Amino acid sequence: MPIHGAPGDTGGFAMIDSVRVVNVTLTGSYDDNRFGSRTQTVTASIRVANQGLANQTTCGDPPIFGRSVNATVLINPLRVVLQWNPAVDEASGEKDIEQYAIFRRTPAQTVFDEPFASIAAGLGSYTYVDTDVQSGDQWIYGVAALDCSPALSSPSITATQFIP
Repeated sequence: MPIHGAPGDTGGFAMIDSVRVVNVTLTGSYDDNRFGSRTQTVTASIRVANQGLANQTTCGDPPIFGRSVNATVLINPLRVVLQWNPAVDEASGEKDIEQYAIFRRTPAQTVFDEPFASIAAGLGSYTYVDTDVQSGDQWIYGVAALDCSPALSSPSITATQFIP
């Protein structure tokens, strides 16, 4: 249909409106003088502009995440998989969550620094795979919701993940 929202913009014509996020995974290999050949994978979620966006009527109250984050350490290849459901304020409330910030720290650290990854909101559930881990590492992960102001919710924090 030449005009979005026209009476005929339904069915197959409107299918593109359901594409809200494009997930991209890039894997690179390099030689490290200390550790030998290494592979690193970076994953990003790119929100498609103006797709599935509701007009925000509010954007100012602190965002509410209110969900637990499950972490699983997997071997071969070594990785940590984080999974969570949409924030309370994404599915209800202000409905103003735009992305999720992912943090990681060692057990010796008491607070998180800057997020090392983010995922765009708009999905039914979320998964992030951290492949930048090595045997012997210990990580505590945190996920926080970011609203349109932009403000961060309190992070949901995992238990310490021991990398075998």
